[in-house]
Amino acid sequence: MKMWLFGMYFDPAENISTDMTYRFRFAKILQWVGGPFLYAYSAYFFVKGFYFAAAMILAAGLTITIGSLWIFRSNTQEKSLLVYRVMVALFFFFMVLHHTNLIGMNHRIDYVGWLFIYPLLAFFSLGNRGGIIWGLISLLSVLISFLIQEPLSLTPTLLLNLKIQTLVALSGIGLIAYIYENVRHLTQEGLIQKHQALLESEKRLKESNGQLTQEISERKAAEEALNKMRNELELRVKARTSELTREIGERKQAEAALLESEERYKALFERSLDCVYVHDFQGNFIDANPASLNLFGIRKEEVRSFNFQSILDEGQLLLAFQTLQELIENGFQKKMTEFKITNQKDEMLYLETIASTIYRHGEPYAVQGIARDITSRKKVEEALYREKENFRKLVEESPFGVSLIGEDGNFKYVNPEFSSMFGYGLEDLQRNPNHDGVSIDVKDLKGLISEGTPVMTIPVVCKDGSEKLVDSRPVRLESGEKIIFYEDISEKKSLEMRLRHAQKMEAIGTLAGGVAHDLNNILSGILSYPDLLLMDLPQDSPLRDPLLTIKKSGEKAATIVQDLLTLARRGVMAKEVTNFNEIISEYLKSPEHESLSQYHRNLRFLTRPDEHLLNILGSPVHLSKVIMNLVSNAAEAMAAGGEVLISTQNLYVDRIRTENDHLGEGEYVAVRVIDQGIGMTEKEVERIFEPFYTTKVMGRSGTGLGMSVVWGTVEDHNGFIDIKSEIGKGTTFTLYFPATRKDADGNTQPITAGLSAGRGEMVLVVDDVEDQRKIAEEMLRKIGYRTASVSNGKEAVEYVTGNPVDLLILDMIMEPNMDGLETYRRVIQMRPGQRAVITSGFSETDRVKEAQRLGAGRYLKKPYTLEAIAVAVREELDR
Repeated sequence: MKMWLFGMYFDPAENISTDMTYRFRFAKILQWVGGPFLYAYSAYFFVKGFYFAAAMILAAGLTITIGSLWIFRSNTQEKSLLVYRVMVALFFFFMVLHHTNLIGMNHRIDYVGWLFIYPLLAFFSLGNRGGIIWGLISLLSVLISFLIQEPLSLTPTLLLNLKIQTLVALSGIGLIAYIYENVRHLTQEGLIQKHQALLESEKRLKESNGQLTQEISERKAAEEALNKMRNELELRVKARTSELTREIGERKQAEAALLESEERYKALFERSLDCVYVHDFQGNFIDANPASLNLFGIRKEEVRSFNFQSILDEGQLLLAFQTLQELIENGFQKKMTEFKITNQKDEMLYLETIASTIYRHGEPYAVQGIARDITSRKKVEEALYREKENFRKLVEESPFGVSLIGEDGNFKYVNPEFSSMFGYGLEDLQRNPNHDGVSIDVKDLKGLISEGTPVMTIPVVCKDGSEKLVDSRPVRLESGEKIIFYEDISEKKSLEMRLRHAQKMEAIGTLAGGVAHDLNNILSGILSYPDLLLMDLPQDSPLRDPLLTIKKSGEKAATIVQDLLTLARRGVMAKEVTNFNEIISEYLKSPEHESLSQYHRNLRFLTRPDEHLLNILGSPVHLSKVIMNLVSNAAEAMAAGGEVLISTQNLYVDRIRTENDHLGEGEYVAVRVIDQGIGMTEKEVERIFEPFYTTKVMGRSGTGLGMSVVWGTVEDHNGFIDIKSEIGKGTTFTLYFPATRKDADGNTQPITAGLSAGRGEMVLVVDDVEDQRKIAEEMLRKIGYRTASVSNGKEAVEYVTGNPVDLLILDMIMEPNMDGLETYRRVIQMRPGQRAVITSGFSETDRVKEAQRLGAGRYLKKPYTLEAIAVAVREELDR
């Protein structure tokens, strides 16, 4: 019978003795009766002011309440028993402390008897072991009371009596309780064992009766089941007979269907356009349809001796064995496989195959496969791939930028040239779908495409901030996407501008060159005859001053003609190793600069030379004129005064580019002329080098040729001009000239006229202008040479053929037949080593250099002076 204790059922037969059941009942009494009493008792002491006593009683009540609730929530008997023992032990402990304190408050030793009740109750409630443990705790509490006599209100006398009586009484009672509990426990255990033996005997008897009853029941059930099975067997035999009859009919139908299926399979196998074959797992063929025989190039009788390894490329064997392994593991292929074979006809073919495993007795037996010849398709694919690769390579290596723009207006592809051209990569454009900061307006391009605009020129600000002019060519695809081709025409436009400027300068130069050529011939007499006349006039002749004036006027006219020739880039320009620091220094000491300084007294001319400036190859005379023109322009622009700075500097550049000129990589000498003048507008800068263009009043300050001469001279020196100007702040001209590492030859001494006298040598003058021939002959005869003259190359060749000539004075340009080069070629064919001096009013052309390569000597610029021709002739004869 189960009992309800502390909210939980306990069965006395389940590991709980009968006396322990009584103890639980005792605890239940404490729960329902002792708890409320203790709380009321605690409140009484608290009101009286005995706080320690109230606390001990309250602790005892809380112990009972908490322990009871814990037992109620516990789900095992072991935990309930443990909580129960702890609860009772703590309750008795707190009550011992309470009575000890009560003895101290009333100072009566006769209350000690109450303390003797608790060991008996502890042994009864906790059992033998629990009672011993609690007894030791009680002794420990007595010892503790010796230390806390003040809180317990114990007097020394009471404390002594308490020590003696409590120790003796507790020890004695505890020993008696222990003996009693052991005797009681042993007696109870004996009774329990006898009781359990009786229960076991009763249980075995009941089990024996039950087995006998069960056997009788099972035998009856077996007889009933046997009868039932006999009846069911008879029914099943009848049903099976009917089923066998039906199955025989169905089997006959199946055999007929199978025969029909085999016929269809055979027809499909034999007539299939695809290859159908069967081979074992070693690759040996078992059967193959006609399409297979034709494809592999074998006969029907050769099938059994044919192995697929004989037609596969070596690189395909691994793929074939991997496919066989897949068939063994899965029984089928998950996807098609491509093979490259060479059949028995030596034809290279591509096959697409799919196969499955044939099983026999549950084991893999063979492989049945289907193959299709995809050689034509592969060739088409390869052709498409090559075309795609060619197109990709064409786009990737295209000199034009290419972009693909989707229907949504976003970039989907850009080629390397696009990125190189603009600096934007595809990630930059895709990361910024609104194209903020990207000056290629895709929306505008989209609209232009829809309108059919073939080409549009647009300015583009690149990623690095530079601006380019671009031709864009949009193409609409059928997919709705657009391909746009971009061509950077910035350099093209620059070259076009340079070409237009060069053509304009060439046209003007051609005109100026023609005029200058004719003027040179006219000036030859004006410059030469005064020298001849002065040689015959006495020193006190009144005609000497007029003749000198004529000569100076002629020299000035020759200077103007030389400017025209420089403008035409046809001026005779003898280049030598020179240094720009020296050119600038000499110009600043010249009368021209002195005159300029006197006229512009409010200006300061400063120099900042590079002490280690490299040399250049050039004409000091022409370069000095460049400096003179630039400094003069700077002075004219600074009416209010200020400083003009002339500086030089060595530079090494990778590439200099402006919209006018280009320079390659190399060493350069940079010359800068910086003024603080009024500056120029962009339009004025664009036209600054045009002939006869000037911002000043014509006739008052220059002729408009100064800057054109500067441009022509710089071009002749393979140089480059850069201009920076700002209105109200001034202008900076920077000239770049290719530097040279050659040193100037300082040992050459000028040949004086006295050393240039002739010794009767024969000189033939060849010139198509009669005045030039007369002047040259008179000058040569005057200094001791014998002379003769002819008007063209043909006459010169004829003369040399029949007459000995020591030197030819040979004009390079003659009308209408042979020029100077051709004449000299024919002369040296007859007279190798013939000495000659080349003359012309034009620049030193390639034909002049060719004549010098053949053996001709110095090049003499027209118009030449008496001293110049004397030095040239003497130098060539003495060479």
